Amino acid sequence: MYINSITLDNFRTFYGSRKIEFSVQENKPVTIFIGENGAGKTTLLNAVFWGFTGRFSKQFDSSEAIINRAAVEEGVKTCSVEISFSNEGVTYSLERIHTKGSSSSSIRLSKYDPSSGHLIPISADLAEMQIEKFIPNKLASWFFFDGEAIGALHLRGDSEFKRQLRQTFGFSSLEGLKELLIDMEKDYRREEARSIKSARLDDINDQLDALERQQKTLGDTVDLLKNTINIEESKKSECEGRLLNYAQAEPIQNRRNIASTRLAEEKNRRDQKVKIRNDFLIKNIPKVILSEKMGVLINQLNQKEEDQTLPEPFGTKLIDQIKYMKKCICGTEVLPGSPEDKCLDTMLNRASTGLLMQKIFAFRSQIGQYKKQGDEYQAHLNSLVNEIQKCESDIAEQEAIIRKADEDIKGIKIEEVRQLKESLGSSEAKIRGAERDIGAHENKMKFNRKDIDPLKAEQDKIFAQQNLSTHLRTEREKVSKILNYVSAEFSRQEAEVLDALNKEISGVLDAYLTKNYSAKVDPDSYEVKTYDVDGKPVSLGTGESNMLKFAVIAAIVGMAGSRTKISKVNWISEPIIAPLMFDAPFSVIDPVYRAGVTKNLSDLASQLILLFDSGKWDQELFDILSKKIGKTYLLVSKAKGPEKSVSKSVEIAGKIFNLNEYGDRDETMLKEIQL
Repeated sequence: MYINSITLDNFRTFYGSRKIEFSVQENKPVTIFIGENGAGKTTLLNAVFWGFTGRFSKQFDSSEAIINRAAVEEGVKTCSVEISFSNEGVTYSLERIHTKGSSSSSIRLSKYDPSSGHLIPISADLAEMQIEKFIPNKLASWFFFDGEAIGALHLRGDSEFKRQLRQTFGFSSLEGLKELLIDMEKDYRREEARSIKSARLDDINDQLDALERQQKTLGDTVDLLKNTINIEESKKSECEGRLLNYAQAEPIQNRRNIASTRLAEEKNRRDQKVKIRNDFLIKNIPKVILSEKMGVLINQLNQKEEDQTLPEPFGTKLIDQIKYMKKCICGTEVLPGSPEDKCLDTMLNRASTGLLMQKIFAFRSQIGQYKKQGDEYQAHLNSLVNEIQKCESDIAEQEAIIRKADEDIKGIKIEEVRQLKESLGSSEAKIRGAERDIGAHENKMKFNRKDIDPLKAEQDKIFAQQNLSTHLRTEREKVSKILNYVSAEFSRQEAEVLDALNKEISGVLDAYLTKNYSAKVDPDSYEVKTYDVDGKPVSLGTGESNMLKFAVIAAIVGMAGSRTKISKVNWISEPIIAPLMFDAPFSVIDPVYRAGVTKNLSDLASQLILLFDSGKWDQELFDILSKKIGKTYLLVSKAKGPEKSVSKSVEIAGKIFNLNEYGDRDETMLKEIQL
């Protein structure tokens, strides 16, 4: 299938009628759209997606308000998308219409009649069925892809993923036939067993019925558990994506918490230093005041001690002089052995005792220490003041960090971050629980299969012993032969397709990843598993995982369009062939992989439509795609109001093109450019 054109009529940002023609040239299958964020790229993707499916992508905001706002103000009550596409040489026109206030849309499908040159309407009853044949509703998201949603694409393998891939590769009809033949053969077996009237056969049939019911119940439970895993994986991916938007919140909050702790510590340290300073002042101010007088007193004591002129009982020099002169200063004679001489000896003994000297020394030492502390007061006080000032400076620094964190964290909902983390943890726990339960149920199914095969063998043995050639047996054997053939062909094509898919995915990984990784699709679950160079299972990082998803999409699209280079498939039934339309194709992919992915997509897709943000477009992409680009469009944002100096532009092939204008209304303008 190829999309020839799309006409948007008052659809979201597109006012009035806007027709876009896509390149359908085999040698130039690429159509490029370039615009600023919000210019209408996602709107254009959803216009095509909605046209074919009646649904919108998850990333499409306010999908209920799809009629252009300016048109609504003018009284317009409908909007529509008309898609002209070709399939197997036949051209069709699909129109989907939305009416204001309606919860659903209506479609018109017409088929071009080359003989008359007119479009012939297809009845409404057949229209939906016909569209489902061209592009099945559940497969549309594989071909009309929002690059920002690639994180939600899971390759874990489940019944829905398996069913979608099989449908893409055209297995549906074969699988439906196989299931029909299995049911027919079961019915013939039951009827034949009843006709023989064997108690053992009845017992075997009851056991087989019970085991098959249990298998179905177990299979349904496994599918539900895998669906639970996918739902929780989607929730997990959404939580991780939203947390990524708040990635700066946690370090900012941590920085603020650390600053708050340090602020409290510094305030406590400052308060302690202030208390020490105040105690020091109370204790030492008297010493400072008396310091000068203490110095004078010490000097006087030292001088009097030196001159020995201290009054009794502190002096000995006068007594020694009287005893030497044998005469008192009053003129009385003091003869040796006289009462006067004995009195002087007594006084001399009292003045020279060790106790008296100790008292004098202690008194002088205490006064000296008192004076020393007074002299050292200012230096110690200055040290305390400096320490307090340092604390004040540290407090101011931590308060500044807290203020800056509060400014940075404005708009970040801390409570929402906490709730997202809780949801993330809950999803991870549910995923682990579901994986455990799946393993237990699948083991039970394996044991059941081991019981079913011997019972069927015993049933066949009893049938053979009857030596009867009945109509039932003849019909059962015919169905069995057809079933064996269909099963063998189905298994052959499935194995061939999966082998080709493995080679294609591994080829992409080998070409663009630095490590030697390969990929294999599990034939039971269709889970895409990765292995290292030694063949051991390996988990991929986020960037490598996104690359794997691109590789899977490219391989599927390429194989469906028979455009692969590494492998070829001998198709029994034709796969779905549809254009690949990618919005924001490199929004989540590592820049080092961009060139490789671009080339790979352009080589494999039979029709490739890429919608680029102008900030993601560069000369490298142009060099890769230039020879394959058939049409190039600019999505120009037009703003209501007078012209402003703000101008946005993009460089393409050395030319500068404007991406915004001003005028009568807010809308998206489409401009085709020639390169």
